[in-house]
Amino acid sequence: MLCLAAILAAGWPAGADAQDKPVDEVVVEGRAEKQLDQMLQTFAPSRSGHQMARWDRRVCTRIYGLEPVHAAFVKERIDALADQVGLGAAKSPHCVPDIVIAFTLDADAVTAGLIKRHPELVGDIDFGEVTARTKAAYLAPHPVRWFGQDWNKVVDLTSASRIKTNSLRVISTTVSVVDLTKLDGINWGQLADFLGFVSLSRPRFDHVYSDPGTVLSLFTARDLGKPIPAGLTALDSSFLTNLYKTQARQTAEHQQQDIRRHVKADLAKAAN
Repeated sequence: MLCLAAILAAGWPAGADAQDKPVDEVVVEGRAEKQLDQMLQTFAPSRSGHQMARWDRRVCTRIYGLEPVHAAFVKERIDALADQVGLGAAKSPHCVPDIVIAFTLDADAVTAGLIKRHPELVGDIDFGEVTARTKAAYLAPHPVRWFGQDWNKVVDLTSASRIKTNSLRVISTTVSVVDLTKLDGINWGQLADFLGFVSLSRPRFDHVYSDPGTVLSLFTARDLGKPIPAGLTALDSSFLTNLYKTQARQTAEHQQQDIRRHVKADLAKAAN
Protein backbone atom coordinates (compact mmCIF):
# COMPACT_ATOMS: atom_id res chain seq x y z
CA MET A 1 0.00 0.00 0.00
CA LEU A 2 1.30 3.44 -0.87
CA CYS A 3 2.32 5.70 1.97
CA LEU A 4 0.34 8.60 0.54
CA ALA A 5 -0.11 10.27 3.88
CA ALA A 6 3.62 10.90 3.99
CA ILE A 7 3.61 12.35 0.47
CA LEU A 8 0.63 14.58 1.07
CA ALA A 9 2.24 16.32 4.00
CA ALA A 10 0.22 18.64 6.18
CA GLY A 11 0.86 22.34 5.97
CA TRP A 12 -0.95 23.33 2.79
CA PRO A 13 -2.83 26.58 3.27
CA ALA A 14 -6.52 26.09 3.94
CA GLY A 15 -8.53 27.92 1.30
CA ALA A 16 -11.58 30.09 1.45
CA ASP A 17 -14.88 28.35 2.04
CA ALA A 18 -16.74 27.12 -1.02
CA GLN A 19 -20.01 28.98 -1.49
CA ASP A 20 -23.07 27.65 0.29
CA LYS A 21 -25.48 29.14 -2.24
CA PRO A 22 -28.68 27.09 -2.64
CA VAL A 23 -29.07 25.32 -5.95
CA ASP A 24 -31.95 23.87 -7.91
CA GLU A 25 -32.51 20.17 -7.40
CA VAL A 26 -32.13 18.10 -10.54
CA VAL A 27 -34.73 15.45 -11.24
CA VAL A 28 -33.58 12.25 -12.97
CA GLU A 29 -35.52 12.15 -16.22
CA GLY A 30 -36.08 9.30 -18.62
CA ARG A 31 -33.22 8.51 -20.97
CA ALA A 32 -32.50 6.00 -23.72
CA GLU A 33 -31.58 2.56 -22.41
CA LYS A 34 -28.34 2.53 -24.42
CA GLN A 35 -27.37 5.91 -22.97
CA LEU A 36 -27.97 4.64 -19.44
CA ASP A 37 -25.97 1.47 -20.09
CA GLN A 38 -23.01 3.47 -21.37
CA MET A 39 -23.12 5.83 -18.42
CA LEU A 40 -23.19 3.00 -15.88
CA GLN A 41 -20.10 1.48 -17.50
CA THR A 42 -18.18 4.73 -16.96
CA PHE A 43 -19.17 4.78 -13.27
CA ALA A 44 -17.07 1.69 -12.41
CA PRO A 45 -15.21 0.60 -15.52
CA SER A 46 -13.60 -2.73 -16.20
CA ARG A 47 -9.89 -1.92 -16.52
CA SER A 48 -7.47 -4.05 -18.56
CA GLY A 49 -10.13 -6.74 -18.96
CA HIS A 50 -10.54 -7.12 -15.20
CA GLN A 51 -13.73 -7.15 -13.16
CA MET A 52 -15.25 -3.95 -11.83
CA ALA A 53 -13.15 -2.91 -8.85
CA ARG A 54 -14.59 -2.10 -5.44
CA TRP A 55 -13.47 -1.92 -1.83
CA ASP A 56 -13.59 -5.15 0.18
CA ARG A 57 -13.08 -3.64 3.64
CA ARG A 58 -13.95 -0.65 5.77
CA VAL A 59 -12.44 2.49 4.30
CA CYS A 60 -10.31 5.04 6.12
CA THR A 61 -10.62 8.59 4.77
CA ARG A 62 -8.10 11.34 5.42
CA ILE A 63 -8.55 14.98 4.37
CA TYR A 64 -5.63 17.38 3.90
CA GLY A 65 -5.56 21.12 3.35
CA LEU A 66 -8.87 22.12 4.95
CA GLU A 67 -9.79 23.74 8.23
CA PRO A 68 -10.89 21.04 10.72
CA VAL A 69 -14.59 21.89 10.61
CA HIS A 70 -14.82 21.52 6.84
CA ALA A 71 -12.53 18.48 6.76
CA ALA A 72 -14.75 16.79 9.35
CA PHE A 73 -17.87 17.55 7.31
CA VAL A 74 -16.45 16.03 4.12
CA LYS A 75 -15.14 12.97 5.96
CA GLU A 76 -18.41 12.37 7.79
CA ARG A 77 -20.35 12.57 4.53
CA ILE A 78 -18.07 10.01 2.85
CA ASP A 79 -18.15 7.73 5.91
CA ALA A 80 -21.96 7.88 5.92
CA LEU A 81 -22.04 6.92 2.24
CA ALA A 82 -19.70 3.98 2.88
CA ASP A 83 -22.02 2.82 5.67
CA GLN A 84 -25.07 3.30 3.43
CA VAL A 85 -23.77 0.96 0.73
CA GLY A 86 -22.86 -1.68 3.30
CA LEU A 87 -19.12 -1.15 3.07
CA GLY A 88 -18.48 0.63 6.34
CA ALA A 89 -15.96 3.22 7.48
CA ALA A 90 -13.11 2.78 9.93
CA LYS A 91 -13.90 4.51 13.22
CA SER A 92 -10.41 4.82 14.66
CA PRO A 93 -8.72 8.22 14.15
CA HIS A 94 -5.47 6.26 13.83
CA CYS A 95 -6.54 4.08 10.89
CA VAL A 96 -4.20 3.94 7.91
CA PRO A 97 -5.76 6.13 5.20
CA ASP A 98 -6.68 4.49 1.91
CA ILE A 99 -8.97 7.28 0.69
CA VAL A 100 -6.85 10.42 0.54
CA ILE A 101 -8.32 13.78 -0.46
CA ALA A 102 -6.04 16.79 -0.80
CA PHE A 103 -7.39 20.34 -1.02
CA THR A 104 -4.80 22.73 -2.39
CA LEU A 105 -4.24 26.08 -4.08
CA ASP A 106 -1.56 24.44 -6.27
CA ALA A 107 -3.41 21.42 -7.65
CA ASP A 108 -1.41 21.23 -10.89
CA ALA A 109 1.93 20.91 -9.09
CA VAL A 110 0.57 18.49 -6.47
CA THR A 111 -0.90 16.23 -9.16
CA ALA A 112 2.28 16.34 -11.25
CA GLY A 113 4.35 15.41 -8.20
CA LEU A 114 2.13 12.47 -7.30
CA ILE A 115 2.12 11.07 -10.84
CA LYS A 116 5.88 11.47 -11.16
CA ARG A 117 6.49 9.54 -7.93
CA HIS A 118 3.66 7.05 -8.39
CA PRO A 119 2.71 6.59 -12.07
CA GLU A 120 0.90 3.40 -11.10
CA LEU A 121 -1.88 5.61 -9.73
CA VAL A 122 -3.01 6.49 -13.26
CA GLY A 123 -2.72 3.09 -14.96
CA ASP A 124 -1.39 -0.42 -14.87
CA ILE A 125 2.31 -0.21 -15.69
CA ASP A 126 2.46 -3.94 -16.50
CA PHE A 127 -0.15 -3.46 -19.24
CA GLY A 128 1.59 -0.42 -20.71
CA GLU A 129 -1.22 1.91 -19.71
CA VAL A 130 0.98 4.67 -18.31
CA THR A 131 1.96 6.83 -21.27
CA ALA A 132 2.51 10.51 -21.90
CA ARG A 133 -1.03 10.65 -23.28
CA THR A 134 -2.44 8.97 -20.18
CA LYS A 135 -0.65 11.40 -17.89
CA ALA A 136 -1.72 14.41 -19.96
CA ALA A 137 -5.39 13.87 -19.08
CA TYR A 138 -4.58 14.15 -15.37
CA LEU A 139 -2.09 16.99 -15.71
CA ALA A 140 -4.64 19.25 -17.42
CA PRO A 141 -6.39 21.63 -14.97
CA HIS A 142 -9.60 20.29 -13.37
CA PRO A 143 -11.58 21.21 -10.25
CA VAL A 144 -11.17 17.63 -8.99
CA ARG A 145 -8.77 14.95 -10.20
CA TRP A 146 -9.02 11.39 -8.97
CA PHE A 147 -6.92 8.28 -9.48
CA GLY A 148 -5.89 5.18 -7.55
CA GLN A 149 -4.97 1.53 -7.58
CA ASP A 150 -6.74 -1.81 -7.57
CA TRP A 151 -5.50 -5.39 -7.66
CA ASN A 152 -6.63 -8.95 -8.27
CA LYS A 153 -7.42 -10.87 -5.09
CA VAL A 154 -7.29 -14.62 -5.64
CA VAL A 155 -9.78 -16.69 -3.66
CA ASP A 156 -10.95 -20.33 -3.59
CA LEU A 157 -9.43 -22.00 -6.66
CA THR A 158 -11.87 -24.92 -6.70
CA SER A 159 -15.10 -23.13 -7.47
CA ALA A 160 -14.37 -21.15 -10.62
CA SER A 161 -16.78 -21.51 -13.52
CA ARG A 162 -17.75 -19.78 -16.74
CA ILE A 163 -19.69 -17.22 -14.67
CA LYS A 164 -17.98 -17.39 -11.29
CA THR A 165 -14.26 -16.59 -11.27
CA ASN A 166 -11.54 -17.45 -8.76
CA SER A 167 -10.63 -13.82 -8.17
CA LEU A 168 -12.12 -10.42 -7.52
CA ARG A 169 -10.89 -6.92 -8.26
CA VAL A 170 -10.23 -4.87 -5.13
CA ILE A 171 -9.62 -1.13 -4.81
CA SER A 172 -6.61 -0.51 -2.59
CA THR A 173 -6.19 3.27 -2.82
CA THR A 174 -8.04 6.31 -4.13
CA VAL A 175 -6.59 9.79 -4.24
CA SER A 176 -8.44 13.00 -5.09
CA VAL A 177 -6.80 16.39 -5.60
CA VAL A 178 -9.22 19.31 -5.24
CA ASP A 179 -8.33 22.69 -6.67
CA LEU A 180 -9.52 25.32 -4.18
CA THR A 181 -9.43 27.99 -6.89
CA LYS A 182 -12.06 26.19 -9.00
CA LEU A 183 -14.94 25.66 -6.58
CA ASP A 184 -17.06 28.76 -7.24
CA GLY A 185 -20.79 28.04 -7.11
CA ILE A 186 -20.36 24.67 -5.35
CA ASN A 187 -21.37 24.08 -1.73
CA TRP A 188 -19.83 21.67 0.74
CA GLY A 189 -22.63 19.11 0.50
CA GLN A 190 -22.39 18.86 -3.27
CA LEU A 191 -18.62 18.60 -3.18
CA ALA A 192 -18.61 15.97 -0.42
CA ASP A 193 -21.11 13.81 -2.34
CA PHE A 194 -19.03 14.16 -5.51
CA LEU A 195 -15.89 13.09 -3.64
CA GLY A 196 -17.72 10.22 -1.96
CA PHE A 197 -18.90 8.87 -5.29
CA VAL A 198 -15.47 8.98 -6.96
CA SER A 199 -13.78 7.54 -3.86
CA LEU A 200 -16.07 4.50 -3.65
CA SER A 201 -16.35 3.61 -7.34
CA ARG A 202 -13.38 5.23 -9.16
CA PRO A 203 -15.32 6.20 -12.29
CA ARG A 204 -13.50 7.01 -15.50
CA PHE A 205 -11.67 10.28 -15.12
CA ASP A 206 -11.24 10.95 -18.86
CA HIS A 207 -15.00 11.02 -19.51
CA VAL A 208 -17.08 14.20 -19.73
CA TYR A 209 -20.10 13.72 -17.46
CA SER A 210 -22.90 15.89 -18.84
CA ASP A 211 -26.01 13.90 -17.88
CA PRO A 212 -27.83 15.87 -15.15
CA GLY A 213 -28.90 12.60 -13.53
CA THR A 214 -25.54 12.16 -11.80
CA VAL A 215 -23.54 14.19 -9.30
CA LEU A 216 -20.56 13.66 -11.61
CA SER A 217 -22.06 16.34 -13.88
CA LEU A 218 -21.55 18.91 -11.11
CA PHE A 219 -18.72 20.90 -12.65
CA THR A 220 -19.71 20.36 -16.28
CA ALA A 221 -23.20 21.74 -15.59
CA ARG A 222 -21.82 24.66 -13.59
CA ASP A 223 -19.42 25.63 -16.36
CA LEU A 224 -22.21 25.46 -18.95
CA GLY A 225 -24.52 27.58 -16.80
CA LYS A 226 -27.01 24.73 -16.37
CA PRO A 227 -28.78 23.59 -13.17
CA ILE A 228 -26.43 21.53 -11.05
CA PRO A 229 -27.26 18.47 -8.95
CA ALA A 230 -27.98 19.13 -5.28
CA GLY A 231 -25.90 16.07 -4.36
CA LEU A 232 -26.11 12.35 -5.01
CA THR A 233 -29.02 11.55 -7.31
CA ALA A 234 -31.33 8.52 -7.32
CA LEU A 235 -29.21 7.06 -10.11
CA ASP A 236 -25.97 7.58 -8.17
CA SER A 237 -27.33 6.01 -4.98
CA SER A 238 -28.78 3.03 -6.81
CA PHE A 239 -25.55 2.45 -8.70
CA LEU A 240 -23.34 2.55 -5.61
CA THR A 241 -25.68 0.29 -3.65
CA ASN A 242 -25.79 -2.27 -6.45
CA LEU A 243 -22.07 -2.08 -7.12
CA TYR A 244 -21.54 -3.39 -3.60
CA LYS A 245 -24.44 -5.83 -3.72
CA THR A 246 -23.45 -7.63 -6.90
CA GLN A 247 -21.43 -10.82 -6.62
CA ALA A 248 -17.77 -9.77 -6.67
CA ARG A 249 -16.53 -13.02 -8.22
CA GLN A 250 -18.60 -12.75 -11.36
CA THR A 251 -17.04 -11.83 -14.68
CA ALA A 252 -17.06 -8.13 -15.54
CA GLU A 253 -19.81 -8.76 -18.09
CA HIS A 254 -22.08 -10.42 -15.54
CA GLN A 255 -21.31 -7.75 -12.94
CA GLN A 256 -22.36 -5.06 -15.38
CA GLN A 257 -25.51 -6.93 -16.37
CA ASP A 258 -26.54 -7.32 -12.73
CA ILE A 259 -25.95 -3.67 -11.93
CA ARG A 260 -27.80 -2.44 -15.02
CA ARG A 261 -30.79 -4.66 -14.27
CA HIS A 262 -31.11 -3.55 -10.65
CA VAL A 263 -30.49 0.15 -11.34
CA LYS A 264 -33.18 0.16 -14.02
CA ALA A 265 -35.57 -1.57 -11.64
CA ASP A 266 -34.82 1.00 -8.92
CA LEU A 267 -35.38 3.93 -11.26
CA ALA A 268 -38.59 2.45 -12.63
CA LYS A 269 -39.89 1.89 -9.11
CA ALA A 270 -39.03 5.45 -8.11
CA ALA A 271 -40.83 6.81 -11.17
CA ASN A 272 -44.11 5.05 -10.31
